[in-house]
Amino acid sequence: MTRLFTIILVIISTVTYGQLLSLDQAIALRPKSIAILEETLTTKKWSLLAVNDPTDEQRGSIDFALEKSSFDDSARAFLSVYYQEMLPNRMSIQNNRPGDYTLYLNRLQQLEFNLFK
Repeated sequence: MTRLFTIILVIISTVTYGQLLSLDQAIALRPKSIAILEETLTTKKWSLLAVNDPTDEQRGSIDFALEKSSFDDSARAFLSVYYQEMLPNRMSIQNNRPGDYTLYLNRLQQLEFNLFK
């Protein structure tokens, strides 16, 4: 009975709480279409904040927030994707928890990216 309760609790917590993207997941999402990206993020409980269509001079953008506060503009994380037809997508991620930020930094170092100060 205890095992069943634990399994149900894990499933409920996974479904009800938003999921921070790992760096590998973010890298894998970057080349995807905007529709797939939006579907993936909303499935992981990210909130869509804004969509701006591309113009001749500027890329379009789509902005998401994870665990956004309803009282102010704070959130656990923000993600923006900048897109334009025939050009690769660009992605910007802002993590507001030190632990999340450290996970990203550690993974970047494992992938042997150079970090500039």
